[in-house]
Amino acid sequence: MPPRDLRRLLSPQSIAVVGASDQPGNLGGRVIGYLRKFGFPGEVWPVNPRRDTVAGEKCYAAVDHLPAVPDLALIAVGAPLVLDAVRDCIEAGIRNGIVLAGGFAELDAEGARRQAELIALCARSGFNLCGPNTVGIIDAWAPMTASFASHLIDLPQLRKGTISLVSQSGGTAAVVHALAERAGFGLRYLISAGNEAVLSVADYLRALAHDPHTEVIGMYLEGTRDGADFIDALAEVRAAGKAVVILKAGVAEVSARAAAAHTGSLAGEAKVWSALFDEYGVVPVHSLLELLDTALALAHGASLPQPGPVGILGLGDFATGVAENLCRQAGLPVGRVAVVDAAARLAPALAEMRGHGAVLLEASMWQGGDTDAATLAEAMIGFGQSGGAPLFAALPAGFAAHDRLAAAGLPGYAETGRAVSTLRRLSGRTVPYVPQEPAVPHDRQYPWHELAPPEAMSGVVTEYECHRFLARAGLPVAMGELVTTAQQAADAGIRVGFPVAMKAISAEVTHRAAAGLLALGVADAADAGRSFDRIKARADAAGVTLDAVYLQHMEEGEVEIIVSALRDPVFGVVVTCGAGGTATELLDDVVIARAPVTPEAAAAMLERLRYTAVARRLDPGLTLEPMAAFIAAFSQLAASAPWASFALEVNPVKWSADKAVAVDGLLVIG
Repeated sequence: MPPRDLRRLLSPQSIAVVGASDQPGNLGGRVIGYLRKFGFPGEVWPVNPRRDTVAGEKCYAAVDHLPAVPDLALIAVGAPLVLDAVRDCIEAGIRNGIVLAGGFAELDAEGARRQAELIALCARSGFNLCGPNTVGIIDAWAPMTASFASHLIDLPQLRKGTISLVSQSGGTAAVVHALAERAGFGLRYLISAGNEAVLSVADYLRALAHDPHTEVIGMYLEGTRDGADFIDALAEVRAAGKAVVILKAGVAEVSARAAAAHTGSLAGEAKVWSALFDEYGVVPVHSLLELLDTALALAHGASLPQPGPVGILGLGDFATGVAENLCRQAGLPVGRVAVVDAAARLAPALAEMRGHGAVLLEASMWQGGDTDAATLAEAMIGFGQSGGAPLFAALPAGFAAHDRLAAAGLPGYAETGRAVSTLRRLSGRTVPYVPQEPAVPHDRQYPWHELAPPEAMSGVVTEYECHRFLARAGLPVAMGELVTTAQQAADAGIRVGFPVAMKAISAEVTHRAAAGLLALGVADAADAGRSFDRIKARADAAGVTLDAVYLQHMEEGEVEIIVSALRDPVFGVVVTCGAGGTATELLDDVVIARAPVTPEAAAAMLERLRYTAVARRLDPGLTLEPMAAFIAAFSQLAASAPWASFALEVNPVKWSADKAVAVDGLLVIG
């Protein structure tokens, strides 16, 4: 579908408030009060068949009685009346609406049925609906307050800002807006998405990508029903050159559906979201204060920290030492550290900090009068305007020149830890990761039905079957044979080539080393026979059904990589690579990308692993090409998997200078 035009929803010139009254607690009446208070310049028309006037304004019996078709209908009636109210708006030619009421899909089955009818009604007419169950929308530039949020009671006016906030929690949106106003900064838009019956956070992202007054998009996100649409919207925002800061709630660290494989802990839901954020340059945060601090640091055209050490300039020895310790604990390299004892000396001291990646001004314990505060502020503003390094300032509570700094777009942090935390969060983002063009899966159809029927709901596919399938798909796999007797093991070892590894094959065991059902470095035929007998005896003692033993040639080399894939319920198939073998869960060193990936993207994944530096020391002749080619081919295979839930894992892949070979494989379905 073409992108929705939300300009009249977000910045209407005229508003009908359906259900407004002067009754205490009436949300429509509160909205009209806010529109008056903050000076909305457009028309406001109350609609209520039981009122002649509301808040001193003429009240209309129905939306089709209005003097003109409004840009926006704010619907402030109870849930049972919403469907009829929206239908009346559509028939009157209105194309944008906000439904404030709760009592829909968030409540119970009846609410879900009601919401489904609302969705169908809006879909037939192309009606842009925000909500239901929302606190509304605020445009601080108009100003326009189509919202009943209680924090507006205490605000004397709306400050104009360049941060737009989209939130799936109305309360969270109100708190962040209140904090931004208290800090001396406003917002561009506040958008409470509500239940997203019609318009989703992706729709709002697209609208903000093209809004000339939005520089930074802050978001409180619990999840998305359409991962592909959300990714597409993020890409549009990135293409527009705008920063995105997201507080993501409600993720699990481990994916239970893949718990039988290492992949479950390597690619849990939180890590998939983190990989997505990395891919699209999103700055993740973990609290409302971090969301505010980071968004303010990115707003007003502020530059990001550059490569290089942090210069620390303090007003007082003790506080400066604390700031230096905090920077070092955060892993930030520290350059020049200096102390000044007077506001008048700040400007030349800042000038000496040029050449650093960023400058931390520690003034949280400084005490001075209004004149000194003004001098301090002018020095900070002058340094910023002269193209000096980005300035992160910790200032005392009640700093006298706070508004002067805010007017210049320079945030101050209430304490040193917040300033350092924000600096660390933004460091290294001067060259954000650029998404690679996804590979196109092969036109050929992989014979997945040979492993398990596509309709299979659950089960573990044995390593031998996995390897056979990987080889048929064109991936390099170590030679091996299945054996069921000691004599077969001795004979197969000669054909495969010693030394060999011998692994129990059983659908009841996925981690054989822990169960003692594995023999490595088997050197000759006699040793192969004895090893078979030992593995069978251990399986019998443990009550494990032994289907066979997989005897496999042992590939040379010390470098081991895990390559795996699973189908994420939101974003589809993702592929991971990381430190393999026994180091997999010990190091927790993994990079995740959406499948399929190109060899170039796979090489970029490998470069981001900490383990790659270790691998190059283990094998100085190592090149990325063979391992990157393996990951790319594996990702194309995984992207075509037919199951709604699966984990496919090769651990390890032996990586050497001229090849990458699969050694151990596992497929868990369901």
